[in-house]
Amino acid sequence: MNCDDLYTEFIPVLDAEPFNQDIWEQMVKFYDNGDYINALIVGRKALLSKGETKTKISDLAKEIITSQKEYMEEQIQSAIENSDYEAFETLHYYKEQGGYFRFSDEQEWMYQFLHGLQGEYAYFESTNSDIQLRIDGFNLEMEDKEYILHIEVIFPYDWIPEYSDLRLVYEGERIEEIRTGLIAITFDDSTCIKYESETGKQWEEKKEQRKEEKRQAEEKEKQEYLANEPKIGMTADEVRASNWGNPEKINKTTYEWGVTEQWCYPNYKYIYFKDGIVTAIQE
Repeated sequence: MNCDDLYTEFIPVLDAEPFNQDIWEQMVKFYDNGDYINALIVGRKALLSKGETKTKISDLAKEIITSQKEYMEEQIQSAIENSDYEAFETLHYYKEQGGYFRFSDEQEWMYQFLHGLQGEYAYFESTNSDIQLRIDGFNLEMEDKEYILHIEVIFPYDWIPEYSDLRLVYEGERIEEIRTGLIAITFDDSTCIKYESETGKQWEEKKEQRKEEKRQAEEKEKQEYLANEPKIGMTADEVRASNWGNPEKINKTTYEWGVTEQWCYPNYKYIYFKDGIVTAIQE
C-alpha cells in the first residue's frame, strides 16, 4: 500500500450510556401512573448495583423528585406511620445523594436509629450461630413468628441515639431495653432475654473506644493546662499567655533601682515582677 492510498474501516459506535432497559421502563411506567415512590425504589436498586452507567436513571429519579418535592416530603412521615421501611430508606437515600428535599431532625433521628437496628440477633454473649431474632425494616421475626414493630418515643428527640429512652412495641408487647445492635425483651414482666448482633458488638467496642479517647483527651488537656502555669523568670507576655491570663488589677511601684509590679488574680493569687520578669508567685 502506498502512502497516497486511502484506506477506510468501519468502526461501530459504542453505547456510551449502558443501563438496564427493564429498570428504565419500570421507572417510566410507575412515573406515568403517578406511583412516584415505587419509581424511586426501582431506581435506587439500579443505582446501588454495580457494572452499569446510571446517569440516565439518576436523571429520571431527579426529575421525579424535583417535580414532586412537596409530595416526597409528605411521604417521609407517611412511611414512618405506615411502617414502610423500604420507602423510608429510599427517600433517605435520595436525600443524601442530591439533597433534593430535607428530613426534619426527628425524621433523620428515626432513620438513623432504625437503620442501626437492622440485622440478625443472637443470644447475648453467645455465638451468632444461635440466631433468634431478625429485624428487617419495621419487621421483627422471632421464634418463627413475624411482628410489625412500632416505636414509642418517651423523651424528645434532642438526645444522642445511644442514650435514648424509647420502646419498640409489637403485638402489644414491649421491648424494654433498646440500643443499636442490642435489645432485651421482657416476657410476663419477669423473664428478660437479651440479644445482640455483630453491629451491637462493634457498637459496644466503639463506645468503649470513644470513652477511652475522651479520657485521654481530657488528660492531655489537663497536662497542657498544668504545663502552662506561670513560672519564675517569665515575662509579662508569657504570663498573659499562661493559664492565669490577664490580672484583675496591677499595682505598680517605681524605685531608683527599677520597677516592681504586683499582679492580682481571683482567690487571692498574686504574681510579682521586677523590671518585667517574674520573681515570685503567691497562691
